[in-house]
Amino acid sequence: MRLFAVLLLAAVAFPAQAAASELIARKATNVKLEVTRDGQQALLSYRAQGRTWYVLAGGAINAKAPAAGKRQVSLTLRRSTTRPPFSGACTRAHLLVPELVTACATARSNWAVQSWQRALPNFGVAPSAFRAQPELRLSHWSGPVAVLTLKADWSYGGKWQHIYGA
Repeated sequence: MRLFAVLLLAAVAFPAQAAASELIARKATNVKLEVTRDGQQALLSYRAQGRTWYVLAGGAINAKAPAAGKRQVSLTLRRSTTRPPFSGACTRAHLLVPELVTACATARSNWAVQSWQRALPNFGVAPSAFRAQPELRLSHWSGPVAVLTLKADWSYGGKWQHIYGA
């Protein structure tokens, strides 16, 4: 009974993270994105680990804010080294998204592929070879691109720099 109470408390105290993108691969090149006309599915192709990969994605749009008892949306991903049957195209979207590789827009939603080194350590520590690899990430959303506002000031009488935002 005690174990059940601890697990229940942990589930309530630590809700699921709202992931704005899904990790697809590391060190990917030759990235191409196609989307169905209705915007429900996307086919991402790229080269990594010495071969060409295809990822058929769908099933999720707009990550939700974390909340206890609420299930997070996530993309359904099917990976393959052979191209699956797919009828799509890409209306290139010119979005102000950091580290954008490519993006496609439909009347209902947007798809974007970004690449960045997310796992770098803090404090200027040299990363391991694995942590230095850029991640290829896929996002799917409707509406305008989110805006991140960051500000900096000093706390504890100017002793520490404080970064905050929305």
